[in-house]
Amino acid sequence: MKNLIHVVSILLMFSGFIAAQDDETVRVYGKVTYFNGEPVVNAIAQLRGEGFATIYGTKTNSRGEYELKVEKGRYLAFVTVKDYATKNLEYWAWNVPAYKDLEINAKIDSLEIYGINAFTVPGPSNFYVYFRPMSLKKVQASGMSREEQEKQPLIDIAPNLTVEDVEIRINGEAVKILDVTKVKEFSSDGRAIYAYFVQPVLPDGWQTSEYLHILITLTDSETNEKGESSLYWEVPKYMTW
Repeated sequence: MKNLIHVVSILLMFSGFIAAQDDETVRVYGKVTYFNGEPVVNAIAQLRGEGFATIYGTKTNSRGEYELKVEKGRYLAFVTVKDYATKNLEYWAWNVPAYKDLEINAKIDSLEIYGINAFTVPGPSNFYVYFRPMSLKKVQASGMSREEQEKQPLIDIAPNLTVEDVEIRINGEAVKILDVTKVKEFSSDGRAIYAYFVQPVLPDGWQTSEYLHILITLTDSETNEKGESSLYWEVPKYMTW
């Protein structure tokens, strides 16, 4: 009888340990498709941390679905792609808040939206989104590899975007875009790449959100390429307007 009680105690302790572990993990999951809705089979799906290190990774199944079981926390980025730099470029989600189960659905094509950030300046509508878009077709048309292109004084691989080419959804709601401005971003060695400032209108009730999920979809009207990427922007606590 004592042995039975001892075994039961051990099992209860072990089940409690497993439950405690489960409390510290969440699922990051979703589906990866092309823009026509076709699932992307065997695409990589990774969570990146400091130094861009891959912390968790898997591949999509025959339905384009993936699932990562991860420790709770905030991660630098989620990335997914298939046939990188031959047919497609990457989908990125930045500043990923994996504190509870999180669904990230992604679309990929040959246009990449990289380095998304967002910021505000005082004023009722002064919210800006910044990013660097890159066209695979423009890289291929140059006759240079992407590595060779990146060594040029001006890396000219961005689409020429207008307001009509940019769609932004914030927390699932399509928002009005006030302006799209193309700029040069310079590195410390003087080389430049094109980037964009976009000024969307924040949706009603955004102040009550801890994070704004900013989903960007671009269409290059010259090359017919598409791209999608997102940012989980943490709303500053001091913002009240």
